[in-house]
Amino acid sequence: MGYFAGMPSVEQIKAEVLREIRQDPRLKGSNIGVNVRDATVTLTGAVASAAEVSAAVEAANRAESLFYLVNHLIVAKHEFRSPPSHQLRA
Repeated sequence: MGYFAGMPSVEQIKAEVLREIRQDPRLKGSNIGVNVRDATVTLTGAVASAAEVSAAVEAANRAESLFYLVNHLIVAKHEFRSPPSHQLRA
């Protein structure tokens, strides 16, 4: 058990949140970290879109053992590469 009678352990909370994230088809292939300290779950990592951030938050919130959620996910910026100068038009 966790810190208080009836409270799930850190490991149980993390496992449940990870399960919900892995089961969400919108998050296939994502690399989302889940850290748990006391009763707070923190999501970390980079995802491809704001929609994936929302999906991850929704998935984590489905975990029954979740007490507090902190979202530190970021949307990965796609690297912009300008064409070589010989391909630029005046």
